[in-house]
Amino acid sequence: MKAKLLVLVFAGCAFLAAAQQIVQVDWVEGTVERMDGSAWRAVDIGDSFKTDATLRLAKGASAELSSGGVHVRLLAPGTYKLSEAFARAKGGSPASDTAAKIAKLAGKGDYNLVTATTAGVRGESQGQAQDPTKMTWDDGSGDAAPGSPGGPADPYAQVIALYGEGKYQDASKSARDLRLSADPQAAFRSSYWEAASFYAQGLALPAIRILEKTAPDPAAPEYRAADFLAARIWMELSEWNKALTALGRYSSPDSPLADRQVSLLLQSVCYDSLKKKTDSRKALEAALALDPASDLGKEAAARLGK
Repeated sequence: MKAKLLVLVFAGCAFLAAAQQIVQVDWVEGTVERMDGSAWRAVDIGDSFKTDATLRLAKGASAELSSGGVHVRLLAPGTYKLSEAFARAKGGSPASDTAAKIAKLAGKGDYNLVTATTAGVRGESQGQAQDPTKMTWDDGSGDAAPGSPGGPADPYAQVIALYGEGKYQDASKSARDLRLSADPQAAFRSSYWEAASFYAQGLALPAIRILEKTAPDPAAPEYRAADFLAARIWMELSEWNKALTALGRYSSPDSPLADRQVSLLLQSVCYDSLKKKTDSRKALEAALALDPASDLGKEAAARLGK
């Protein structure tokens, strides 16, 4: 009888623990407050509380929270019951899942975002994915590029290596240290790797804020990859028009065919989410016309019902 009672008590405790999961505050910007009795208390990064909490966001504020592997991003002013927000987030996003599938077909999974498709890159032929740990940067000066024979060591080699090993927290810290200490023109590279490392940890808001605040550098090997990263993050945040803008930059006329094709497929996902079916179909037809035999072309055909 005592053994049965202990089992029941243990099961009851496990049920309560599951029912009262802890929320971790991963990112806060602006005024975010939590209801504490009859008062509102400021919320900061690193705070934790139960999922039955209520948060209030002022105008211009945003917050990213996580619990049990589920992320909730709050972007609009208002009052939020976190139990409801997490319940909705557990269902996932079909559009986000589709975008991840398309990116994977293009060889641009969430954690493999850099490709050698900009004129500033030395290495493999244009349009071919390149190992990020082997990229060298041509700054256009005619001198030996960082990381190349006779040139200085690439200051980002350690960051890229950490990222390649899946050590995203270490990579983001190392990139941030470089951003704070490096030459102003190097800020873009630091910001890209910091943002990519945050995104690889599932942290969309800090990643996009870093990209938004950094002036692009066309000479950097990550220049075009930053637009692809931004597009993926905006899609994750259901900011479809902003994603379309980033994809438009990524698929410029001089972009490699595969990049234009994946951009068109992702644009179709955005248009579908905006209920613009005609525009979505046009994007799919354009993607199919570029290369019907490729995996991306076949995906476009399947989405068109052909």
